[in-house]
Amino acid sequence: MGEVIETTAQRVVRLKAAFARDGFEVSDDDLFTLQSGDDVRIGMIAKSKTLYNYETKEPKITYYVEGTSYEMGYLLGLMAEPKVSVMTTEFIEQLPFAFVGLDLKDGPIETILSKLILSIADHWSQNIPDALPDSIKEQLKGVLEGCQKANADTQVTEKGLWLLNTAFDTILSHVFTGELFMENSISPSQLRIPTFCNAFSISGEAADGKHFFGRDFMFASADIFQNYACMLISVPKGEDAGVPFMSFMAPGMVGCITGLNTEGVAMGVNTLASAACNTEQPGFCSLLLVRYAMEHGKTSQEVLDILTQATRGVSWSYPVADGKDGSAFIAEIIESIDEDVSSFSDLALSYPSRYYRKTLPKKPELMAGVAGYQNGIHDITPYILKGVFPRWNDQNTHSLYERHNEDLWQRYNNRPFSDHHAKIVPGAFDPMGRINPTDQDRNCPSSFYFAPERQSRPDIVLATNLFIGDEMRYFAMSPWIAMLSNGKDINDFQWRYDELNFLIDRALGMPGDGPITPISEDTARELINFLSPNGRFPDYYDNSPKSSDGKRTVIEGGVSLLELKEKTFESQFGYYGDGWVKLHLMNYVS
Repeated sequence: MGEVIETTAQRVVRLKAAFARDGFEVSDDDLFTLQSGDDVRIGMIAKSKTLYNYETKEPKITYYVEGTSYEMGYLLGLMAEPKVSVMTTEFIEQLPFAFVGLDLKDGPIETILSKLILSIADHWSQNIPDALPDSIKEQLKGVLEGCQKANADTQVTEKGLWLLNTAFDTILSHVFTGELFMENSISPSQLRIPTFCNAFSISGEAADGKHFFGRDFMFASADIFQNYACMLISVPKGEDAGVPFMSFMAPGMVGCITGLNTEGVAMGVNTLASAACNTEQPGFCSLLLVRYAMEHGKTSQEVLDILTQATRGVSWSYPVADGKDGSAFIAEIIESIDEDVSSFSDLALSYPSRYYRKTLPKKPELMAGVAGYQNGIHDITPYILKGVFPRWNDQNTHSLYERHNEDLWQRYNNRPFSDHHAKIVPGAFDPMGRINPTDQDRNCPSSFYFAPERQSRPDIVLATNLFIGDEMRYFAMSPWIAMLSNGKDINDFQWRYDELNFLIDRALGMPGDGPITPISEDTARELINFLSPNGRFPDYYDNSPKSSDGKRTVIEGGVSLLELKEKTFESQFGYYGDGWVKLHLMNYVS
């Protein structure tokens, strides 16, 4: 039998029914169409019937778009122009300051820093389009023209859209290298890394045959994002169209904060601070790269190849999982490089200061470590030499460098003119151990140590904002990065990694001699949301923004739980206490 072709009317009925099953409704006023040759493209604004934003009292929104990259962008602009306008004006005006955590009083330093950040966001973002595929640029063009069609007086501009979608990478490339800040006498103590993230993949026996992908994306909200965050279903059509996918984002963001496609592949992005960034070409990274990989990556391996081939200029961490075979990896990434084992080792060793190089593994040991991965389940050596370190779920990539840690801790404590001493607590490097037993401890010797992977099962892999791959940690040991991430940041990164690892193992009933207790969907949701004010650590977000009545804490970003076998996507965004949006991706594709 031949393929059954739906009419536009039938497609509208099917999509409305799919939204109804997920608790949403689409009114006739929220249905948009666009003629494309002999076909009609559909756009929809679906509003939850039961879930609302605590502050605005508006229903949670999911958008549906289909068509070419341009057409999907156009439909989104047509439907969401007022929100795109706010995101490309008010949000980006506030974001640079929140992104570097301005805690300064009004004065000359703040004025210099404000102008510098805006200059970075504006000037160096102009180089990024050269690194992007045409489909991304076409979608941005579509958003702009859709907004212009919806409102002839729209405040949305090409510049604003580009800044919204590229300023993250541009600013971070300079924050992480520090060159312009040092030239302007700005110290790293006046900056901070504002986005903290958690992620895990739990599959196979540990998930009782399911595959959970958890994402807690902590993000500078600028007191705007939490009221505009939404879900988006994208169904590419036309020549060179990829696979349909679903994402968590805000209108105007072409990129994905978290994504899931119809092949059961999921992906996110975590901040990862290293000095190995290209300030002249921040490149194709973060949200835009996740969006592209979700449309074109049908397997975890294909996503890894996309990440490796991209022209990258900023260090990030990308958690990726594939529900078809249970595979998953955390890709720890620096700027694009192309080295052999010897030159890679020289490059890595050039980042730490001479003071710590005396204690770190020397070049022969580093070369042996990089080359040694060729003997593992996955040959990751070629990727490392390109600046990509994939930590696969079924391959323990931890080398012997951990034996240097005691000397590194001692070296840190012996440094001159410092009153902070770090310590190695009992059991710090055990599979369920903690370097910082509480979130107030500061036992990390800045970034000058090799973090334990603690990967005890082949069906679990997790990430926060730490380089775990030993060879990649060198790039986080530059003096600027060490000062930037010293204090609470690096200790918080490590504490969250260890605590999430401990909670997952404890939920499984480990360690123990008997069978494990598989993790359920409810448990997985609690695990990825372990920092919630209603959870085990109610004080963690004490300093976060609150609702206008002071009763609810802003979710600065969003928390998501995806199940990759059934291809469901569940997210909590807005305010802690808001209900979770849950969508079934396959109901929206014919």
